[in-house]
Amino acid sequence: MDPDSSTLTYEFEIYTGDTLVWSTANIAEDSSGITSVTVSTPLANNTTYTWRARAYDGSRYGVWMDMATFKIYLSQTSISVDVEFKPETLNKQSDGKWVKVTIELPHGYKASDIDISSTF
Repeated sequence: MDPDSSTLTYEFEIYTGDTLVWSTANIAEDSSGITSVTVSTPLANNTTYTWRARAYDGSRYGVWMDMATFKIYLSQTSISVDVEFKPETLNKQSDGKWVKVTIELPHGYKASDIDISSTF
């Protein structure tokens, strides 16, 4: 709320670490009193960001809010991976019950991201 009832607009900033990755200004609230904005810069998956906002009444800026955090997590139903079998032929001593398989995940993924039930 502005003390002299001026119309407020808002400024937003998003950071990764100390680096500003996106900002915008002059965002008005909607008729229900809610202010929202769509980020036009693609944000990286599995990344934590910090953000802040402040109000502007046409002549003065308010103080920045305390930094808040959010994390981008885009669920995927599948990813492409390289699978390497060793040995290339089955070991007769294993009775065909096992082989060693190495799965190379794309950059940014880790073994704990794998839903084991989806690999069979």
